[in-house]
Amino acid sequence: MQQEGVKTGSATFISVLEACASTSALALGRVIHQNLVANGLDRELIVATALVNMYAKCGKLVEAREVFDQMEGMDVVAWTAIVAGSAQHGHIEESKDLMRRMELEGIKPNNVTFLSLVYACSHSGYLDEARDCFIAMADHGFFPLPEHFRCVIDLLGRGGRLEEAQEVIDAMPFEPGLTAWLTMLSACRLQKDVLRAEIAAEKCYEIEPTRPSAYLLMSNLYAALERWDDVEKVRRLMERRGVKKEPGLSCIEVKNRLHEFGAADKSHPQKDLIYEELRKLTLEIKEAGYVPDTSLVLHNVDEETKQATLFHHSERLAVVYGLINTPPGTSLCVVNNLRMCSDCHTAFKYISTISNRQIVVRDANRFHTFATGGCSCKDYW
Repeated sequence: MQQEGVKTGSATFISVLEACASTSALALGRVIHQNLVANGLDRELIVATALVNMYAKCGKLVEAREVFDQMEGMDVVAWTAIVAGSAQHGHIEESKDLMRRMELEGIKPNNVTFLSLVYACSHSGYLDEARDCFIAMADHGFFPLPEHFRCVIDLLGRGGRLEEAQEVIDAMPFEPGLTAWLTMLSACRLQKDVLRAEIAAEKCYEIEPTRPSAYLLMSNLYAALERWDDVEKVRRLMERRGVKKEPGLSCIEVKNRLHEFGAADKSHPQKDLIYEELRKLTLEIKEAGYVPDTSLVLHNVDEETKQATLFHHSERLAVVYGLINTPPGTSLCVVNNLRMCSDCHTAFKYISTISNRQIVVRDANRFHTFATGGCSCKDYW
């Protein structure tokens, strides 16, 4: 458009910013920001809100906050963007403080604002605060949506309070959907409650029989309990129904290009160097105290194969590629389409220390910022 001399307006820039946000293409997002400043469009409220969203989803919450703090006349959408960004990064107190400031400014929160706060509570283990949000929603005249209930079910379930989680489902003022039952099933898998898990799984199968999530959760639960016959039954059921597992993929932006990796991926031109560096890095983190959690490999194979499976997860390949191809001290940001496994989570804490890097991982649930041996989620996610 620019080469053809076509004038680029706000809508064009916003569309590209949304694409940058969805893929964490930070370098391109910054170029767009520079273009907006050059065209005098960066002060437009809708544009600035898109910038806040882009920086937050690219793992740069500080820059998102800098853009927000320069905005004038913020509306509920702008406030919600920064509340949601803080929530996704696990900054529950900051999210609550922003919401208080928002109301002091005379801006009434909407359903999405409340959802962001309930989400933050869910991923930080703050049950009382989540309940307070429900009460506050009623005070503001909002009716809880399925997403709000999902967060509370998740919070109760991960805390081992499965009976209370079931009571929430039973008390929902509408028919529980797939999201509610999947959340319950995930909690049952975590707590190894097979009976409740099987009930939740059947509900998921009825609602959406070709969605792979419920089958995989049940298979993982059976495998964790070494019920291999049941694992095989689930696999055959998936085959009969034509259910396909979604592959885990991770991408990282280096030198303005996105590089995508699958598990045990050997399609990248630098594959030999990546795997050699990964081997060295694995030895280093083991010497530093890392112990692979092979219980997470839900296949009936030997210990060495289990370790190799963990070491070749897509997010590890992406991070090693970033370490090889960026200057020392550069922050890395990886986007993963699935939930980050707990073994990679542990490994990345060691890697952040050994490499002296900040590593940001955006998985299907939230952001994890690893630095000096710790994570922003405080190991609760």
